[in-house]
Order: sequence, then C-alpha cells, then structure tokens
Amino acid sequence: MAGGSAKKAAKRQTEAVKVWVWPVLGLNIFYLLIRCVFQYSSLTNWVFGGFLCTSLVYVVGLWYIVDRIAGGAQFADYEYPRDAIILTGLVQIGSLFSVYFWLLMLLFPAIIFWKFGGYFWSWISSDREEKGENEIDPKEKRRQER
Repeated sequence: MAGGSAKKAAKRQTEAVKVWVWPVLGLNIFYLLIRCVFQYSSLTNWVFGGFLCTSLVYVVGLWYIVDRIAGGAQFADYEYPRDAIILTGLVQIGSLFSVYFWLLMLLFPAIIFWKFGGYFWSWISSDREEKGENEIDPKEKRRQER
C-alpha cells in the first residue's frame, strides 16, 4: 500500500514539473536570448540583478509548488506562490519592452499588506485591557445589589 502511494506521489511530482518548471525555464531562456542578442546595448548590472531576483522567486515558488503537489495538495493550497510566479513572469516579459515594468514588483509587498494587514490591524487595535479585580460584570453587580 505504501508503494502505491509513493508511485502516485512521484507521478504527481513529474506532472507538476511538466506544468510548472518547463514553462518557467522556457521563459527564462527566452528572456536571456532576447536580452543578450537583441538588446545587448541595454545590459547593465541592474538587469542581471533583476534576473537573479526573478530567478530566486521562481526557485522558491517552484520548489514550494512541486513539494506541495507531491504531497497531495489541491490547486488552492499553493495560491500565493502561483501568483508570485505568474506576476514575476509578467514583469520579466514586460521588462523587455520597458524598464517601468519592474515597478510591478512592488505589488508583492502591497499584496502581503492587503492579505495580512487586516489581521495585524485588528490585533493592534483590539481592546486588550484585561478586567481588573475592581471591575465587576453588570450581571455580577446586580446579583450583589440584591
């Protein structure tokens, strides 16, 4: 029984590699080919730094997705890394046309703040005062007055 489970996990992992890793690898090759052949005059250290940053996002996101799929996760279980990979791909292709597409990478902190900011705001602004011994519930107060 355990052998069948391992085979299913290996099959899911190879399918995940086909669906996620190969397209991202092709996108990176396309980006480097266009950048190095047709836009050679615009190559700077900033371009290589941006490429390294996008590659880091790809590696971390793909590792997470492939690991989750091999573990039997559903499509919604890896929503955030999937969004990060798609946004990074759009930025990478868009940066071939204009440098201003790199500004879209600012969406990462904005999305994080939007998703988790409400949680932190409710935690910060909550009424955290604990009842002291001098404070009594209204029900308890009425009971004592009787």
